[in-house]
Amino acid sequence: MATASDAIMVLLAELDHSTQPPDAVEAFRQLLLQKMADLMTEGERRVHFARHLLGLGTPRPMVRARLEVRYKVGRTQAYRDIEQALQLSLPNGTKGRFTDTFQ
Repeated sequence: MATASDAIMVLLAELDHSTQPPDAVEAFRQLLLQKMADLMTEGERRVHFARHLLGLGTPRPMVRARLEVRYKVGRTQAYRDIEQALQLSLPNGTKGRFTDTFQ
């Protein structure tokens, strides 16, 4: 069953192909991002934050440290969140793990 966050992610992806004025698209994007943030649990926020940092090329140890400080979680939980972020980013049907950055 799809969640509201899943539906928002689909809408965000479709905005890249919008023919509406760029200012309107950006305003709607910000509205969707805020709504998604409101719906997320703390764990989802941590995974989203880890996924963002990994997507920027941040090494896993630095992502772990940032999660520990920002969300006040332990080392083990931070690495679980990183692993979940990596698994969410794997292409469908792919097994294994990404390297320290997204490809």
